[in-house]
Amino acid sequence: MPILPKYNTQEIILPKSGAKIKIKDGFAYGEILDAQIKEYPSDQAYQLQLALILITEWDLTDEQNNILPITAENLRALDNTDGIYLLAQVNKFLAEKKN
Repeated sequence: MPILPKYNTQEIILPKSGAKIKIKDGFAYGEILDAQIKEYPSDQAYQLQLALILITEWDLTDEQNNILPITAENLRALDNTDGIYLLAQVNKFLAEKKN
């Protein structure tokens, strides 16, 4: 009988902030449906939404040292270097899974 997949995670470290982010190596069909992923107007918006689906954990905090929620707003607040690196890693991770 078929078994639903479990996804592995990989930790990446952002180059500027040093933040640690765990991303999973796949996503469920329902996650894409829930995100309505085809409705995004640009590649960057699409990649941002994929990142939100794939990120399982991070250590980014606010000024009071509270872990920030994983949201589009917080992803957009990343330093440009970290944001570009994160999206590149997400794309690389996905490309590896296609092969």
